[in-house]
Amino acid sequence: MRYWVRSESRAALLGDDDIVVGRSSYCTVILDDASISRLHARLRLEGDDVVIEDSGSRNGTFVNDVRIEAPTVVRPGDRILIGSVRVALERAPERHTPETAAHAAASVDDGETLSERSVGRA
Repeated sequence: MRYWVRSESRAALLGDDDIVVGRSSYCTVILDDASISRLHARLRLEGDDVVIEDSGSRNGTFVNDVRIEAPTVVRPGDRILIGSVRVALERAPERHTPETAAHAAASVDDGETLSERSVGRA
């Protein structure tokens, strides 16, 4: 199984390689926000599970409104905050096409918030 990791402005496909989220140019998903550390969090696949781990950030990583202190399994629909930035986890189609890439990379500009589209919450 593969997953898209999305913020309102960035997206990356989680597959064989880990996704590192932060402000540094080293990161897979770069988020330019004052609440985000240079290397803030890491997401990886462990078998069929997606695991998120905070990298010792100052402002924390939250799953379903609870600050995580250890690697934590996340699922599509979970409320994920990295610092104060909402991130969504979505199942990716098994076949990667230009259309699925365009969908994942598109910013949310049709009046829906990311939470309404990806997380199912207002």
